[in-house]
Amino acid sequence: MTDSKGAFASKCLDKSYNAFLFSVLGDGGGPAPLSVLSALTRLGVDPWEEAAELSRMNAKAAGERLAGRLATLPGHSDLIPNLEVTAHRLVDLIPRATVFVQTRLSSPRTLMSAVSPPVAILSLSVGCLIVIVSLLMAQSRPAPMRPGGGPAQSAEAPRLDRTTPAVAQ
Repeated sequence: MTDSKGAFASKCLDKSYNAFLFSVLGDGGGPAPLSVLSALTRLGVDPWEEAAELSRMNAKAAGERLAGRLATLPGHSDLIPNLEVTAHRLVDLIPRATVFVQTRLSSPRTLMSAVSPPVAILSLSVGCLIVIVSLLMAQSRPAPMRPGGGPAQSAEAPRLDRTTPAVAQ
């Protein structure tokens, strides 16, 4: 299987555009009705790529683009009733693509320009408040106590007396 056949097969397996591609446009002037799939194919446009492109556009622009394409369909544009209305109805069948805008934050200045000043000031203030409260809590903590009631001594490792023989275990 060549790459182009594999790409075509994977497009055909994508069912997200089926409602759009297999919608009937009109009579077609033959034994079978004219679908969006056959109309785009007759125009030399890859139907799945066109559907994907239309899904990334806003509905108005996508409807205008589809109507413009269908208007150029040789011998069939007059067979499609209310071309503009039909194109906008068909575009509503296409699932909208989610477009993510990725911004590159290369420096703190860029980060700060991406955040509104009130949000930045509030975030900085909350962060400072957390640090101050943590420091105050650490200073006001009482020293640990021994069971006998006196302050605990530092936890140093016990020293071995050189005169005491080491016990083998």
